[in-house]
Amino acid sequence: MPPQTPPCPLCAKTDRRERGRKDKDGLRLYACGHCGAGFTALTAWERLGESLMGAGRPADAEAAFRQAVALAPRAVSALNNLGATLTAQNRSAEALAFHRKAVALDPGNPVLRYNLARCLQGLKEHGQAIDELRAVIRARPDLAQAHVAIGLSFKALHLFADAEAAFRQAIGAAPDQVEGWANLATHLKMTGRIPEGQDILRRIVAAGRASMVIHSNYLFGLTFDSEATAERELAECQDFDRRFIRPLAARLRPHANERDPDRPLRIGYVSPYFRNSPAGNFLKPLFAHTDRDRFRIVSYSHGPGRDDMTEEFRRLSDEWRDAAAMDDPTLAERIRADGVDILVDCGGHMADNRIALFGLKPAPVQVSFPLYPGTTGISTMDYRLMDARFAPPWADAGHSEKIVRLPHAHVCYQPGPNSPAPPDRPPCDDEGVVTFGCFNNFAKLGEATLAAWAELLRRVPASRLSLKWMGIGQGVEDHVAQALERLGVGPDSLILSPWTDNPYEPYLGIDIGLDPLYPNGGTTTCDALWMGVPVVSCAGTRPFGRVGLCLLSAVGLPELAAGSAEDYIALAAALATDRDRLRRLRAGLRQRMAASPLMDAPLYAGAVSSAYRIMWRRWCAGLPPAAFSL
Repeated sequence: MPPQTPPCPLCAKTDRRERGRKDKDGLRLYACGHCGAGFTALTAWERLGESLMGAGRPADAEAAFRQAVALAPRAVSALNNLGATLTAQNRSAEALAFHRKAVALDPGNPVLRYNLARCLQGLKEHGQAIDELRAVIRARPDLAQAHVAIGLSFKALHLFADAEAAFRQAIGAAPDQVEGWANLATHLKMTGRIPEGQDILRRIVAAGRASMVIHSNYLFGLTFDSEATAERELAECQDFDRRFIRPLAARLRPHANERDPDRPLRIGYVSPYFRNSPAGNFLKPLFAHTDRDRFRIVSYSHGPGRDDMTEEFRRLSDEWRDAAAMDDPTLAERIRADGVDILVDCGGHMADNRIALFGLKPAPVQVSFPLYPGTTGISTMDYRLMDARFAPPWADAGHSEKIVRLPHAHVCYQPGPNSPAPPDRPPCDDEGVVTFGCFNNFAKLGEATLAAWAELLRRVPASRLSLKWMGIGQGVEDHVAQALERLGVGPDSLILSPWTDNPYEPYLGIDIGLDPLYPNGGTTTCDALWMGVPVVSCAGTRPFGRVGLCLLSAVGLPELAAGSAEDYIALAAALATDRDRLRRLRAGLRQRMAASPLMDAPLYAGAVSSAYRIMWRRWCAGLPPAAFSL
């Protein structure tokens, strides 16, 4: 907490004397007893708050700004600073009143309206944020960060064409600022233009201008790059480690955890995905079926949103920590104080990750959970959970972590409660034509995948391809649709649909699911199988290209994973033209899946727990991390 006597804004000393008069706003003037500088308490508290924010101490900065607001409730700068500090701590609901009051006092100030808009974005009030940002841009068209911010709100509302235009306007306003370029790159990737987006990020990284967040984003994009090798991916991740993680080594210190190999263990999970999300769906069965006599779960939630599943994760956790407002050193100390024995990273290099936290090594054993599709490259990450199909023998050379191969599947699937029953027969029996479907992220639809689909549609006359992704109808589909048209797939053969509230219902119209060649789908493959839709996949050499093989093998259908693009096309075409085989595959597929290891949550939780115990025993024995299989 800051001192009750604010320090001098010039020399930071706290000895002062009254000057016996007041400024124009009626605030008493002081003179520093050390350097003689004149100041008001308001100025001193504000300068202290700004200094504390710059030092990464938002809670202390908040206390200083509250002192300033208490002294001068109509001081616009104090109100704005307090609101911004609360917003930075993910407390936008508290911040909103301060920002609104500041804007009411000075409505023509674009900086105040910009900060109000960012607060509204934190509350997911993107329509209101857009209104504020449009006013800012009218006043300051040269303010690049306003164009970036409005682009982010357009993106959140799935108005992708508007988002791209905004990011390009940000670049036009300030071509030397990386923020506009980085957000354009992310947008290009999620609309299927991976090479363009990655090229932008690669140039930012190569120029040494990438922040940790931008560099991490580049690494996540690299996992989608079908041309990259495992060796290159590892090398790029290790470069990130050298730049951002190894400099933290001076802060590492020994752990005080009791070295008892058989005692109950405290497992900490660090995740931004304790909510309705693919990652959350894969985590929940593990939480629900962990043996609480042998393991205690401590959850560190730092995600941007909460929903009904967040409350379910809170209930399934033995201890819960809201970590969004904690910086990495503060959170690391919290983890140490909680006595966590094994710390599990659920974010990797995905959005909103806390990968640098693991560079501080707050727990004796650190594990990368297989929600992230590649190696983290982090020198302080000890293990990565996988399975034998996900990680064949050659995968070890592409990982900085030691691979732990689980016995059946690296994830456990649990469908949502709103899935309808699969149809009794394939839709083509009624429609007369076969409908292939893929509901994956457009970032996974690379050139090779689109070319394979175009050839498949040529081989199966009158067949159709159904694609579903967020923002379809708002420009996100343009690149993919145009690429398919150049390959000979006309609009009559293409069904483009936006996301629906129920993710399962669109599968009622699909005969055969198509997994992207690389990278493969995960949740979408599981959803399709659960809805009675067989999925044709293609197994590659890198883990992200072997997810389909893993999932299909777990439900007893490894023959649906081809070994090459040509075999993939032939396999899908043969299944489409053999209606009897298609009907046999679809019949009872949900029951087959429900009885498989892919949905056996106690089996999965037991395997993960056994892996944790082996890791722990090695640490207790003073042994370094080592790969092993269960």
